[in-house]
Amino acid sequence: MQTLRGLIIGPAGSGKSTLARTIVREMMRGPSAPARLIVIDTSDEWADHVDAHVEVDHEASAKAGRVRWDDVLARHRRVLFELTTPDPEPFAAAIGQAIMRVGDALVVIDEAHHIAHPKAPLAFLAVWTGGRKRGVHALAITQRITQAQRVGLSMTVLNNSTTAWVFRATEPRELDKLGQLLAPEIAEKIPALRPPGPDNAPDYAVYDMRTGRGVIVNGSSL
Repeated sequence: MQTLRGLIIGPAGSGKSTLARTIVREMMRGPSAPARLIVIDTSDEWADHVDAHVEVDHEASAKAGRVRWDDVLARHRRVLFELTTPDPEPFAAAIGQAIMRVGDALVVIDEAHHIAHPKAPLAFLAVWTGGRKRGVHALAITQRITQAQRVGLSMTVLNNSTTAWVFRATEPRELDKLGQLLAPEIAEKIPALRPPGPDNAPDYAVYDMRTGRGVIVNGSSL
C-alpha cells in the first residue's frame, strides 16, 4: 500500500467526517492494512471506531514527556486521544516521537487546524516529513487551512501532503489559500460545488498534489 499523506478540507457540515470514515474503513481492512489506527481529535466523535479512548487534559499534556506512549500504542490496535487541553504541544511532541518509533500506523488528525498548526512541535510534524519511512500514513481533517499563530494548518503538512479532498468553500481567505494549493481549473470550481442535502451527497474535488491533477466527484442521489 502506498503511504498516504491526505488532507480533507471543508467547512463544518460539508461532509468531511463521512468521507474520512470511509477512507479509514477501507485502509484498515485487508492483509496490507496498517497495524494500528491512531486518532487525535478535540472531541470523542471517533470513539465508535476505536477500542481505547484516552483523554488528554491539561495535566496529562504537561506530563506527556514522562509517559511510555510506545506501550500505549503497542497495547491498543485502535486508539483515540481526545485533547481537552488548551496546550496540546507537549503531548503532540511526545506522541509524535512514539508514532515514529512504533511505525506501521494510520494516524488521523481531526480538527487538525487546532493541532497541526504553524507552532506545532517538529516531532509531531515528523509524521508528515518522515513517516513514510516508518510505514506511517497520515490523514488530516480540517475546516481551514489559512494560518494564524496557533490555528490553521502548518505549511509542513500542506507541503508534504500527497492527496487533498476539498469540499465547497466560499470564505474569501480560504479560497485564496486553496488557489495556491490547487490547480486553477480545480480551485475555480470549489465555490460552486454542491453541499450535502436531504436527497444528495456533497460534491468534492480530489486532487493529486504530486501530479497537479484533479477531478470533481459529484454527490450521488440517495
